[in-house]
Amino acid sequence: MKKTNYKISVIVAVYNAEDYLLNCCKAILGQTYRNIELILVNDGSQDDSLTLCNKIQEKDRRVIVVDKENGGCYSAWNNGLDVATGDFIGFVDNDDYIQPQMYETLLDLLIKQDADICACNRYRNIDNLNDYCNMNLTNDKIFTFSGYEAVVHLLSNTQYIKPAMWDKLYKRSLFKSLRFPNTFFEDAALTYKLLYKSKKVVYTEKQFYAYSIRDGSMITTPWSPKKSNSYIEITNEAITYFSKKKEYKLVQAALYWQIQFGIEAFERMLTNPEITQDDYNKVMACVRISYKRLKLSSLDFGLKKYIKKKLEFFLFTTNPRLLCKLKKKELR
Repeated sequence: MKKTNYKISVIVAVYNAEDYLLNCCKAILGQTYRNIELILVNDGSQDDSLTLCNKIQEKDRRVIVVDKENGGCYSAWNNGLDVATGDFIGFVDNDDYIQPQMYETLLDLLIKQDADICACNRYRNIDNLNDYCNMNLTNDKIFTFSGYEAVVHLLSNTQYIKPAMWDKLYKRSLFKSLRFPNTFFEDAALTYKLLYKSKKVVYTEKQFYAYSIRDGSMITTPWSPKKSNSYIEITNEAITYFSKKKEYKLVQAALYWQIQFGIEAFERMLTNPEITQDDYNKVMACVRISYKRLKLSSLDFGLKKYIKKKLEFFLFTTNPRLLCKLKKKELR
């Protein structure tokens, strides 16, 4: 099949996005790769987002608009997957930006490498400065992983492969039996399963995707007990998932992820004065169980990282507030 015959379905969950949506859609519809369908799923917006979606659809017949009651990002993405007709699937957040050549490049790499998922480097668009000219599009380094290797990397490294959905292009067949769960961090809950199903994953160092960090976004909203419950749920599920498949090293990687994610959760909990001691205890109980099961040597870290994580995890399980105090300068 010629490359131009492949269709890419790009799913955008839309919620109260009237200030950002037009620029987001322009970036998607202005891609150098033209065989794209843009699926806008209006998730019960209370502003004029639906009207804007319909206007965008009127101007470009590649656009599909789905209007639904508010159910959260996970349900909007699932609705988008249900109507998608593309050979490949991409996701873009409604306030983000992508470079014009993003999907053409990712598709080229998927075809050339015979891969199932292609990921790209990301750019932090802080407070909507929109300084996209600073994105690095000249780095030609690429890295390839087996699906197994990609899972290990995701759970215990994340230098290249990260849990977000939007910096990747996926073969649609990967979603055949998979959908997003009703939880916070729904992307993290699904990404490791998609990677595990993949035969090959490729990554490019070029920064094609700019994600927004602003007041009111998911990244900046205060940590809450609901987020703690979701953290515990999705990390426990990963451990169980790989235990059932008798994948010892992946179980160890999932245990590592639960502890590392727990440290980040604890750090963010400290910034919310409404968090109770019971909330802290719940997270720490989860971490301490995994700490007892973790065999850090099984993850093949270099000596420097092994020693660092050995000390860091020990200190966190014994005096988490002290660790967070020592790490305070590293907080994002």
